[in-house]
Amino acid sequence: MDALNIKHILVPIDFSVTSLNAMDTAVAMTKRHEAKLTLLHIVNKSILSYHHADVLPIASAVPMIEMMRDEAKEMLSQITDKVAAQHGIGVQGEITQGFVSSEICKSAERLGADLVVMGTHGASGFREFFIGTNSFAVVKHAPCPVLTVPPNGKWESFSKILFPVRDTPGALEKYDFLRKIIRQNKAVLHVLGISDTGSTSSEDWVEKKIQKLKSKLRDDDVECLTQLLKPTEQVAEEVLHTAKTKQMDLIAITATLDYGIRDFFVGPYTQQIVNHAKVPVLSIRPVKLPDSEQKTVQIMQADYGPMLPNAAFLLRTSLL
Repeated sequence: MDALNIKHILVPIDFSVTSLNAMDTAVAMTKRHEAKLTLLHIVNKSILSYHHADVLPIASAVPMIEMMRDEAKEMLSQITDKVAAQHGIGVQGEITQGFVSSEICKSAERLGADLVVMGTHGASGFREFFIGTNSFAVVKHAPCPVLTVPPNGKWESFSKILFPVRDTPGALEKYDFLRKIIRQNKAVLHVLGISDTGSTSSEDWVEKKIQKLKSKLRDDDVECLTQLLKPTEQVAEEVLHTAKTKQMDLIAITATLDYGIRDFFVGPYTQQIVNHAKVPVLSIRPVKLPDSEQKTVQIMQADYGPMLPNAAFLLRTSLL
């Protein structure tokens, strides 16, 4: 049995149009993969904190939270019943209370979810790059891959998938998960090779990785197109441009670290893609960093100690 089958999909839902579009996208995936679906609503703990700190005493805020739970329970029950009746799939609803991104990650772990599918609302300005949104926090910390769905639509299938390959550790290690989606959609995979500027070794590395991937794709009978870009520092922009011009309907990115100090301040590659993509983005990151990446973090700490106070902070803000 293949351990990477998608058998349980978790969808955070706040009843907004964006989250309902993500749910519809997840429903289509649930049917294709013969999986089960859990719809998760979080009563936001920050609301309780807000009332306690600025407006109402804690005793007045608690009944409001309970009222929100009751209303959410009724709405969630109606949605799960409708989805089950219309699509004939196994679907359940759950309600938790806490901070949104933390509760999503905890629930994914507790439920053994294979994939989180969630809507994303792009931020703007400096906060977009340095702090991030709930969806980006989930991408960084979830125990499974995360599919972020932009607010402009819903996707019944993924026929053209963009897979950027960069000169980073573990660039191909998560292809096996992506292969499940390729097969179920009978999709064409567009492999985009991106190397660092001014590095011949980076170009050679990317070309070798693409050749290795093409060999796997032939074995899997996957239709593949490849493209090598000129070395660039504008990696995220090039990925988004290619996705738009080639009319891709899914971008699949693997996780690693951006090591440059410029990347630390400008913002991680994945955050830019998640916030700006006009199509869903599948983010697959390693649960544990390879020893080589752990060592690189230690070196960066030594070089930028006063600016990067600890490795945990670096990992939280720099994971792709």
